[in-house]
Amino acid sequence: MINNYNLEIYLSTHFGKNIKEITKEEFESLEMLSLDGINIDGLYEKIDFEDVMGLFPNVKRLVISNYVFSNNDIVQITRKNVNVFSFYKCDFTNVDNLDLFSNSLEFIIEKCIFNNYEFLYDGFNDLEVLCVTNPADDEEIDVSKLSCSNVTDLLLERCILSNDESFINLSNLEFVNLLNTEVSKEALIKIADISSLKNLFVSEKYTDEEVVKIFADKKINLKFNMNEFLFDDIEEDI
Repeated sequence: MINNYNLEIYLSTHFGKNIKEITKEEFESLEMLSLDGINIDGLYEKIDFEDVMGLFPNVKRLVISNYVFSNNDIVQITRKNVNVFSFYKCDFTNVDNLDLFSNSLEFIIEKCIFNNYEFLYDGFNDLEVLCVTNPADDEEIDVSKLSCSNVTDLLLERCILSNDESFINLSNLEFVNLLNTEVSKEALIKIADISSLKNLFVSEKYTDEEVVKIFADKKINLKFNMNEFLFDDIEEDI
């Protein structure tokens, strides 16, 4: 039985039918699930993740918004075959078992709050996409300690970084977004040495003519806002 109104709306929209008409087989076919901790009245609503994950055994991607997590919540959402997580405006300050996310293929967090980012420093060896955007805290991310050596897409927008020259250790990077994140010239020059890199987004104030020339010589797309990326996609489709 579904006891979360936001979830009912999501399921009805996804399957195009009343919640009571959705079959068990359709529940079990679902591979992406969207949950919200704020109900239709704008009030916080606790989610029974044990119940939810039991109803949708084949979910691979979870999108969760506006939620304050506990340790047990993390246990429940990581015990299935979910390997893609997206969190928006979530609070993880009461959690100390974030290492349970270490089997993730994609880990996307926007406007979330953490005690620290140490959980990213060990065991995220399978991670392909890491996105930390507009964090709601002022915690620092130590680039030299990131354990996600296989990551191809890295987005650290509006973040506070240390040891940014260590990006060179993430040798499989293809796409990097550092918009509105302070980054040193030395780090940018080293990033240009990553042979797999195709696109780098960085605020223009952190570059100069030398940096621009280095990226041009290496045929790496250096862009100063996301609109350039969108327009490139439109031109390719024309």
